[in-house]
Amino acid sequence: MSKPWSYVNFDHPTTFQTLAMEPAKKKEIMDDLDAFRNSRDFYRRAGKPWKRGKSIIVIEDIDCSLNLTGDRAKQQLPPNPYEPLGSAVTLSGLLNIIDGLWSVCGGERIVVFTANHVDKIDPALIRWGRMDKHIEMSYCGFEAFKTLAKNYLDNYSHRLFVAVEEQLREVDITPADVAECPTTALRAGYGEDSAMEFLIEELKKNREEAKAAANRKVKAVGANTIFLVSSRYSRDQNRSQYAA
Repeated sequence: MSKPWSYVNFDHPTTFQTLAMEPAKKKEIMDDLDAFRNSRDFYRRAGKPWKRGKSIIVIEDIDCSLNLTGDRAKQQLPPNPYEPLGSAVTLSGLLNIIDGLWSVCGGERIVVFTANHVDKIDPALIRWGRMDKHIEMSYCGFEAFKTLAKNYLDNYSHRLFVAVEEQLREVDITPADVAECPTTALRAGYGEDSAMEFLIEELKKNREEAKAAANRKVKAVGANTIFLVSSRYSRDQNRSQYAA
């Protein structure tokens, strides 16, 4: 006989204080959530569902996990028996969950989608009024790095912070990749100074790799251009010789 279900206290260690992002954007999100949390009576008076509350529904990488690319013309075609079955979740079903009849029953929920390619999602799913807040999680800036340094090194100030700030101005790197550097160094038994030096070297390496990739791209474009010009020149030259 199975045991009856019981509740478990939610005690996740991640908070807004440990979240590595720019302070202004973080404050904007916190203020927005607080405003909605305190506006239940207003939304009820206005006849709108109060949909941001205690429950949180998160669908990660929705652009990859569900077929919601907005290709409605394809959905109207007869099904292909040889095509593998995809997700049973439909766009209409997901829309009904977000703001259909089900969404106004009980309220008190926050729906969060994460995606790397927003262009792959049906516009009806992410329009304003349905997804009330669009937040771009950009590359790691210096203020976000200081939060990571506090989390992993328990230090909000270090003599090498200036060098890190200089590197972050010139390289695009995610907070997750930045956090991996002190984590790796500390696991290997290195101290705080060595962890910072390791991070700076990794940032320099990323910057050089980005420059090399950009140079290869420029050379590839240049080679294609030369090839096209040379081909056209040879063709025109042959025509001149034939006419002569």
